[in-house]
Amino acid sequence: MDDAGRLCGCGGIEVYGDVGLLRSLAVPPDQRGRGFGLALARRLVGWSVEHGLRELYLLTETAAGFFERKIGFDVVTRDEAPPEIRATDEFARQCPASAVLMRQRLDHRSRLAKLLAQA
Repeated sequence: MDDAGRLCGCGGIEVYGDVGLLRSLAVPPDQRGRGFGLALARRLVGWSVEHGLRELYLLTETAAGFFERKIGFDVVTRDEAPPEIRATDEFARQCPASAVLMRQRLDHRSRLAKLLAQA
């Protein structure tokens, strides 16, 4: 995501069959508070819906409240992660056990439609 040619946010989705892992959503400190993170997160969730993903997961150490309140993710235990997510490098090696695992079930179309309409 950019603002007049200046990078103001990034993120991506790793796809594993019908589940995805939201990765590396980041906004530079001097660009925070302007809605870029929210817009980008909503766009990534929308992309996941459009591409037929059933569930979207993420791991975070600092932004669980943001993803829960603003995007509609739920905190789940690491034991609840499907095998595809457990096998990712992020889950298995990059994120410490203290990272919060979150999930959004994308079959809840009414909840998603509301989020996407706000985008």
